[in-house]
Amino acid sequence: MMRKSYQEINAELLEVQKAWEKILVDGDSSIKQLKDPDSKGRCFNTLSFPFYFGISDKYGESHKKKIMIIGQETGGGFDFRNSNNEKIKADNKPEASQKWTYTYNENQRVNGSNQSPFWSFIRRINAFPDCISCYNNVDKIHFSKISEGDTTNSNSIIPIPLSYKAEKLFSASFDFNGEIKPLLLREICILKRYNLLDAIVFTTGPYYDQTMEWALGLNRKTLRAWRPTDDTPLRDVSEEIQLAGIKVFWTYHPNYLRLKRKESMVLDTLFKQI
Repeated sequence: MMRKSYQEINAELLEVQKAWEKILVDGDSSIKQLKDPDSKGRCFNTLSFPFYFGISDKYGESHKKKIMIIGQETGGGFDFRNSNNEKIKADNKPEASQKWTYTYNENQRVNGSNQSPFWSFIRRINAFPDCISCYNNVDKIHFSKISEGDTTNSNSIIPIPLSYKAEKLFSASFDFNGEIKPLLLREICILKRYNLLDAIVFTTGPYYDQTMEWALGLNRKTLRAWRPTDDTPLRDVSEEIQLAGIKVFWTYHPNYLRLKRKESMVLDTLFKQI
């Protein structure tokens, strides 16, 4: 496969991401099934702008082992999709959103100011000799509610995780250029095609098995027996997920690992196996 620049790869990622948003997020099924608010106020009109995954120039051009770290969801900071504010809409256009994602990752993965357990975990992986990471999420979008103020102020927006119904809708496989796959699997396959992925670390915790199965196009209960546990907080699920040539690991969210004082043990095991 001919080597491509990181800009060309990001453009290819954007193409499938825009198709996903058009077909699944803005599709008739989503609009119909999410029309009415549920008990938590979650409905189509409270959806956030999506998280658009991308890679930086340093990641794309590096000769180090490349690791995709996958979190649960976006975690906030994404405004309402139905906002009438022109600046918000401009800031959340797919190209701008993708650039923000990989730029933030690049700023945080080595010396960033975000001291959360998640980003501290990422920095420790990037401290491994010969390793560099990008980050992604299983859920690309979330519901939102207002804590105070209005939708012109991102700080007033509180993210709410997807409902079971919405998660299933947005993680579904869809037809694009003759291939039927879910979005996360497509993103992984694009990086794999250009030899830009050596390992994946899911930091989603044990109760995201069904979410991961949807997002990876797996049969139900493929991963259930391989959930991380307190006794085995890191699982090698490469054989179950079957991405030829890519090692796949599954662990708890770094916040839980830190709470249980298992973060260093998991990182030490990862270092030996990646």
